[in-house]
Formats: sequence, C-alpha cells, structure tokens
Amino acid sequence: MSMTGKAILVVDDELDLREIIASEFEFQGAVVYQAENVANAIQILESQSIDLVISDIRMPGATGIDLLDMMKTKNIVIPPIVLITGFADITLEDAFNRGAEALINKPFKLDDLVETSLRLLLTPDERWAKEIEESGEKLTLEFDQKFAEILGRGDLLIGRGGVSLKFNGAKDNLDINDRVQFEFKFQDIIVSGVGVCRWSRAQESNGKATTYFGIEFYYLKRPSLDIVSHHIGLHKTLSFIPAWPVA
Repeated sequence: MSMTGKAILVVDDELDLREIIASEFEFQGAVVYQAENVANAIQILESQSIDLVISDIRMPGATGIDLLDMMKTKNIVIPPIVLITGFADITLEDAFNRGAEALINKPFKLDDLVETSLRLLLTPDERWAKEIEESGEKLTLEFDQKFAEILGRGDLLIGRGGVSLKFNGAKDNLDINDRVQFEFKFQDIIVSGVGVCRWSRAQESNGKATTYFGIEFYYLKRPSLDIVSHHIGLHKTLSFIPAWPVA
C-alpha cells in the first residue's frame, strides 16, 4: 500500500523527533501536519481531514491520552491513532480500550512505525482479508451457546481491531504479543484466523478460573470476516479492542 496523498498528523513536543517522523512519512508520499502540543493538534483536526494521528503521550500541558479524550468530547471524527511512549504511562489493554490502535515504545525503529501505520491506514475489511502465514500458538476455545447469545451475555466484545473474550476456564499457554492461530467455536458458527495476543489474564473466584483474552486480528477467514464486519457496521463506536475492568 502507498501513503501517497494520505494526511498524517504528528504530535510531539520534541522538535527533532517530530521532524524525523514527519520527514520519513513525507518520503513515503504522505501529506504531514505537525503539532507541538495537544491544543495545536485539536486545531488541525478541526480544520483538516486527517487519515492517521501519531502522538507522543508525555507532553507539557496535556498528554496524548488527553488528546484521545478531547477528540471524543468534541465529537471529532477519530482516525486511527498511534501512541508513542518512553514510559509505563498506559497499558496496551487500556490504550486499545480508550481508542488508540497501536502503542509503540521508545526507542523504536522508523520502519516499524511505517509498517504499523500502513496497516492501520487500511480499512478493517482490507486489513483482515489479506492472507498471511498461519503460524504461531494455537488457541481453540469452545463455547456452550450460539454466537449472538455469547455477545448478548457480554462474554464476547468485538471492536474495530479485534476481540475480547471471557472464557470460563484456565488457559495459560499464551503470552503478550504471541502470534496465534485462533478458532472460537460457538454452537452455530466458527470464527477463525490469525492474530496477536495483546493481553491475557486469569482470575479465580470460589475455586473457578476465568481467563480474559484480548486478540488483535491480523487475518480472518471467510465467512468469519463477513460475520465480524457485519457486527462492526452495526456498532461503529466500539473501541479498537474493548476490555473489562480489572476486578
């Protein structure tokens, strides 16, 4: 995919880093806007059509997380947002739940930032339709109800970037950022593909284990792509990957 003609906003109070990122994206063919703080970023977002935002988290006055929240408050159309941090400001789980679509830690490689941005500039349908190598840990979960019933009781949360699952049982074979071949078997359908485990945590109550997964989708098989895309089309305000509060 080419970045030619795409409008990208880079928000960072560090001039040198901001210009390095901007220069790389201009080289890729993008039109790049720069903001040194959140206030300037909001002005640009209110006056320009932006396809992607890349924002540092820690900045004087207001943070990249504040930028996310202000965009929601002002009802600004939210493009994909990549947050950059050099600190433990926010967990990936919280970042995805708040609306970010990637969290990149400093120091980082420009090539990795470009690759992430190219993927996020695709629509979910375009992104998930691209077949990729089916490698990684296998994650198979079987549910005792139909797909719509699991959605209805809140054990399945679908976002515009992936899925959160509440599984009644112990599953401890996955680590954060593990690539997974997943297969979620409901009574009526199967949702399967390839993704990345973004979080996995277990809780135990009254001797019973419950495991929570956050899986970012990288590829969805047919008809899984149709099923997920239909759901997202009906619920456009969902987070990138919704999450449950930690008990």
